[in-house]
Amino acid sequence: MGQHWRGVSDLSLEPMRILLVEDDRNIARFVAKGLREQAYAVDVTADGDDAIFKLSITDYDAVILDVMIPGRDGFSVSRTASERFFCAGDHADRSRYSSRSH
Repeated sequence: MGQHWRGVSDLSLEPMRILLVEDDRNIARFVAKGLREQAYAVDVTADGDDAIFKLSITDYDAVILDVMIPGRDGFSVSRTASERFFCAGDHADRSRYSSRSH
């Protein structure tokens, strides 16, 4: 099917990296499997605090974020990620990290 790549340099491409934050194991497994079949690199966590940690150490292209998760809820994760990891004027990038608009 489709290939989803981002250019790292003129010589190499790597798959787009997605963080999936979902505490229901069956849903997380299903969504991650589907994304991987479409050539995305997917990291999965079930906890809001771990999501913030992963965002602090990895450059993700997108985040799929459940609202009701253990630790920090999805709204708090989105708010914290926006404040810490994205430029204040970059509204397009920040909005992709939210499960809904605030």
